Amino acid sequence: MANDLIKLNGLFVNQDGIDAIDKLRAKYDELTKTVDKYGRESEEAKRALDDYNNSYRNFEENRRGGYYTKADDSKVSQLRRQMSDWIYNNSAAPQAMVDQIKNLQSSLDGISAGGLEDVKAAFEDIKTKAAEAGTVGKSFGDTLKKSFQGLARYLMTYTSFYQVINMIR
Repeated sequence: MANDLIKLNGLFVNQDGIDAIDKLRAKYDELTKTVDKYGRESEEAKRALDDYNNSYRNFEENRRGGYYTKADDSKVSQLRRQMSDWIYNNSAAPQAMVDQIKNLQSSLDGISAGGLEDVKAAFEDIKTKAAEAGTVGKSFGDTLKKSFQGLARYLMTYTSFYQVINMIR
């Protein structure tokens, strides 16, 4: 659902979004005339008109509030970095969660300010679910790999030091 909201928000970042709101208003006016023509006798038509009117009001409120304006690039970069860091530091997380985060990262290009907030919320939700499932942190294999890398560095340093000592003798 978060991805659907993000895609919807992406539509309203530019002039096309404003045009879409204008088209929504025109459809609302057309629906109002149709309902008035039949004397508002149909309950179904009344509900449809109310739903449409509420949707239009929500779009207008969000547009005025800057929800559909382009997000600040520094905030987008910061969130992208946080996601990458989380993936790197939590190799024990299931691949499905990692894939969800990567999908969220790919949706950050040209995102609106409101869409950015939706992505942040989705990312926080994934982090919470991972913590609840106990799948945060490094996997055993990554921990072991890091330990061997440290050991390799130690051995290389020791070998180099030993060679220097042998050359001095």
